[in-house]
Amino acid sequence: VRKTGFTLAPEAGSDRLRSVINKGITEEDLLENARAVYSAGWRLIKLYFMIGLPTETMEDVERIVEISREVKRQGKWAGSGGDVNVSVSSFVPKPHTPFQWEPQISEEEIVEKQRYLRPALKKKKLIMKWQDASLSGLEGVFARGDRRLSRLLIEAHRLGCRFDGWWEHFDRSKWGEAFENTGIEPTFYHRRRELDEPLPWDHIDCGVRREFLLAEREAALAGAPTPDCRAGECTGCGVCDFEEIKLRLNEPVPFGTFACQPPPQEASELAQKIRIRFEKLGRMRYLSHLEMLTLFIRAVGRARIPMRYSQGFHPHPKFSFATALSVGIESHAEYMDMEVDSGFSAQALKEALNATLPEGVRVLEAEIVPIKSPALSVIMERVRYRVTLPESLAVELPAKVAAFLALESSPLRREKKGKVVEFDLRHQLSELSADGCVLEMLVGRGKPVEFASAILGLPADAFKDARLEKLEVLFAPAPEELPVAC
Repeated sequence: VRKTGFTLAPEAGSDRLRSVINKGITEEDLLENARAVYSAGWRLIKLYFMIGLPTETMEDVERIVEISREVKRQGKWAGSGGDVNVSVSSFVPKPHTPFQWEPQISEEEIVEKQRYLRPALKKKKLIMKWQDASLSGLEGVFARGDRRLSRLLIEAHRLGCRFDGWWEHFDRSKWGEAFENTGIEPTFYHRRRELDEPLPWDHIDCGVRREFLLAEREAALAGAPTPDCRAGECTGCGVCDFEEIKLRLNEPVPFGTFACQPPPQEASELAQKIRIRFEKLGRMRYLSHLEMLTLFIRAVGRARIPMRYSQGFHPHPKFSFATALSVGIESHAEYMDMEVDSGFSAQALKEALNATLPEGVRVLEAEIVPIKSPALSVIMERVRYRVTLPESLAVELPAKVAAFLALESSPLRREKKGKVVEFDLRHQLSELSADGCVLEMLVGRGKPVEFASAILGLPADAFKDARLEKLEVLFAPAPEELPVAC
């Protein structure tokens, strides 16, 4: 098994706080497991912690740093060394749990604890990952919300909130406006609930009795553990009726036992690489790069192509695209390299894929290339595009093309995910021509819309009705094979 990262979830920094949440893991257990993991060949351990747990103090938060450092030391003592990534999330009380009555700490307190942990962990050469405090606050509102939040959700959608689970799409100001417009106060949902207070989810029967949750809450606050009912006595939670619903345990089986006998592995000769050119037309132009990846993974499975797979817990077919094509561009020249078992011909691959691919995606060419040939992204030099403009945008097109060709420079600044990329469009342009409403260009770096925008002096949004096509890819000539020394 390919050893990437091994995850351990102590959840809290101190043994005391782990007793409160009934984790059942001591610091000694954690360090012993970490040492065993490093000794078995792993080089990275991921630790998961929470801040804001009930009864937490700053001493518990400080222990996150200390125990993380001790885990890293286990790698050194195992003789191999190792790294530690520390992921810290904020505790959000959830319904139907013993902590459903407990308060959620404020965003200010979350930020304060994160600001303590970041430099403290960095000083110990530990990498920290965390969740935005505002997202945790919003999660806390909906986790223990009531029917009034339907108005909030509709208002947030009206204001343009979308995909808020991703921080790059989360707009705190819009959510703040939505709360204000609906008259809803977020802290009302973060507060401590009274033990006799009616809760919005009381009418939902999940099987666990309220009395059990109250007793578990008292035990948690006292640090008294609740034993696992699989190995001890029944805790009386209320889920089992001991007739239809009852505890059923299977006998342990030896390590390496399979649910069914795996088929014998046939000996396979060396792999071979097949390079294909395919088209992506019509509605298929709206598929993203990741969606195209999924499409081909499913296609090779349906076609029963003898693909080579990566190692690890999640094997993937070994194929790679030349580049990621922007959404909305049709293409007659998409390239992909696939690794298959030796003996499977390029023609057989082409026919098998075309029998399963959807309308709009079709393999045009397939050929066997050396298994050690350079990656497509390395040898790709130029791309030819065609941009068919609406008549309203093609006014004086030849004159604008001539003016752009006369430029010495046309710098472009592109910002994405906080990173700034700058390059010169004019220097990346090899050929440019205009014919009626059609622009045709041969470029190195850059998107066709970026060139069209610079040539016509219009924003990128102006080309939403233009037809964008990728016509051809020019690759660097294959290097001559070197003679083998005798």
